Amino acid sequence: MFTTFKKSNVAKVGSAYVVVAWIVLQLIEVVLPTFEAPTWIGQTIIFVLVLGFPITLILAWASQPKLELEVNGNAPQGSSQVNGLLVRRLILFGGPSAAVAGLLTFVLFPPNLERETEVSGNLPNASLTLSTDPYNPQTRPVRSSLLLGQTRSRAIGLRSELALSDDGSRLVFNSYGETGGINMNLLELDSLTPVIVQDVKLSYDVGYCNCGGPSFSPDGEWILYVEDSYLKRVRAEGSTPQQISENQSTFGAHWTEDGEIIYTDFLDGKLYSMSAAGRSSQFLEGQLDSGLTHSFPFPIDDTGSLLYTAHPPESVSLGNTYLLNSNDNSSSLLIEDSFNARYAPSGHVVFVRDGSIWAVPFDKESLIVTGEEVPVISGIETWADRGVSNFDFSNYGRLVYLPGEEVNATGRVLESDLVWLNRDGTRESIDVLQQPFSWPQISPNGEYLALTIHDSDRGNSDIWVYDFALKTLGKRTFSGNASRGIWNRDSSRIFFRTASSAGVANGIWSVATNGAGAPEIVVPDGFVPLSFSVDNTTLIYGKGLGTNRNIYSMQLGSEPPSEPLLQDSTNISNAQISPDGNWISYVSLETGTNQVYVRPYPKIELGKWQVSLDGGREPTWSSDNKFLYFVFGDDLFEVANLSRDSEEFSAGLPQIVGDLSGKQGNLQRNYDVHPTEGKVLFMQTPERGDVLNTEITSLVMVENWFEELRRLAPSNQ
Repeated sequence: MFTTFKKSNVAKVGSAYVVVAWIVLQLIEVVLPTFEAPTWIGQTIIFVLVLGFPITLILAWASQPKLELEVNGNAPQGSSQVNGLLVRRLILFGGPSAAVAGLLTFVLFPPNLERETEVSGNLPNASLTLSTDPYNPQTRPVRSSLLLGQTRSRAIGLRSELALSDDGSRLVFNSYGETGGINMNLLELDSLTPVIVQDVKLSYDVGYCNCGGPSFSPDGEWILYVEDSYLKRVRAEGSTPQQISENQSTFGAHWTEDGEIIYTDFLDGKLYSMSAAGRSSQFLEGQLDSGLTHSFPFPIDDTGSLLYTAHPPESVSLGNTYLLNSNDNSSSLLIEDSFNARYAPSGHVVFVRDGSIWAVPFDKESLIVTGEEVPVISGIETWADRGVSNFDFSNYGRLVYLPGEEVNATGRVLESDLVWLNRDGTRESIDVLQQPFSWPQISPNGEYLALTIHDSDRGNSDIWVYDFALKTLGKRTFSGNASRGIWNRDSSRIFFRTASSAGVANGIWSVATNGAGAPEIVVPDGFVPLSFSVDNTTLIYGKGLGTNRNIYSMQLGSEPPSEPLLQDSTNISNAQISPDGNWISYVSLETGTNQVYVRPYPKIELGKWQVSLDGGREPTWSSDNKFLYFVFGDDLFEVANLSRDSEEFSAGLPQIVGDLSGKQGNLQRNYDVHPTEGKVLFMQTPERGDVLNTEITSLVMVENWFEELRRLAPSNQ
């Protein structure tokens, strides 16, 4: 029998098939990786080989009758007998055998796409919340990277700002030039070829400027953005930009389906609507009647109702999400501790909290929350004080976001050296370890230096004091959210601001110079301390954000004032009372350019004089009242020949006295003048090329994201 089997077709063909299949498998292992062929090609070849083996054996066996007759010495009577037997064997055994082989192949070698999707779904940090509910394989979310190239960094630390068109086909993102300026780039997601749409001029020295924040019109043909606090629009393919409103606004304006633009007016912080051409501005009825700023409006489909963030002027991140109900024109609290909320067609409200994306189920018919608040994406790049959050999604479930961390209003603070600039132009370094310093303030007696030192890893900052005589540096606050310290007139205490954090209120505090005792709250809602009166009883402090800033005067121990000190100017900052107490200098944007002004003090209504010519900020008086200093660009200017007349102010022309190039940019009050020696202290930072990020910026793009939202944040209804 064995001799007969060796001569049979089954043995010969089967042996040859195994040898050839083995050779093919070796070639697959060597050749396919060389050409980076997809895995499914190799699996398909293996599938064909496994399926073909039983079929080949059946064919060989079915053709065996002729051989058996010849071996027995009997010749066949005709080919019809052999052909009939072949057909019957193929039908009875070939079909079922092939079916069984195919079934075994699918069991042993499951499709590669399914396995890869399962692995992708289990990647770490895909979301903050895991669910055991199965995905629908047909709409399973798919993640990929989208390279934007070297976008560099804005002075505040943002690597880009982005928006997605409603249909998900277009992406606009910002990139930043080496010498200033914002480029808005349009990316057609089916071409991967960015096109520069518009170059928004922005100096890095005023990186806090209200510029950027792009968004699309509903049809994706226009890009809406902010430049110098004014709303503008430009064709997506590029055109001459059009300013569409004379009212100053901020980020978060929304272009609705019916051609209206809902925006925030800087003057009163309320929401208004106007046509896309900038006409017929109308106040939106039903908003909160409070001193809070209302921003980031977002309509809830076609219901007429909308979401918005109500927040204190100093930071959007301190706000809550409110619902403006179109049925009764009333506002109600929807989500606490949230900002930049948007309605998703999946039936969710998506919002930002603690630098992450959260979602909560929401019924747009009844306008109520129907489930629990759930974190869905961990760690996106946000500028929390201004509410900028680098994510967007289309109406059909495509999500794009930029992984990263929160940046603060003071921007990215770099390690720097403390340097003296002497009157003769020479420079002298202070023997202190290079650290992320900001806001230097020399005490009135000239013995100490108050500094803010930042912890860039944790985003913290605290007040430290350097003793010039002992050459020691000591910490004075420990909350991790203190910055911008100034001295009172007798150098006994430091007044500083805090940003809201767990267990610590937002406001202005004070601490003893030697660190004795606990810090004390001074102004619960103050934003930044600025100056003291000569008698040490009156504090001048700033409050507000962007072009809505002003200065306030408060007697220590009394209630904070409700009205600002200056009523007829806009964007007031950097106020300083002169050493003799007769004048107050400040910076205002009322002409469209930051300029330094001087008024009598405390009777500020008796006069007003502009000191700077082409622009200026950070005014500082010399201790003898003979000079007023200010900064423009990288140059330090000095105004001499100041009048001593208590009723009329006069001064000479500004003169450059020093170059502060390398000064830590984008931070107000980044230098100070020694009260007795006249030399200037500032922070020397690395070259500009080291300041700006040059790494490749990469977005994460998620398809079918709404499927993930429904899975991670299910409705209770």
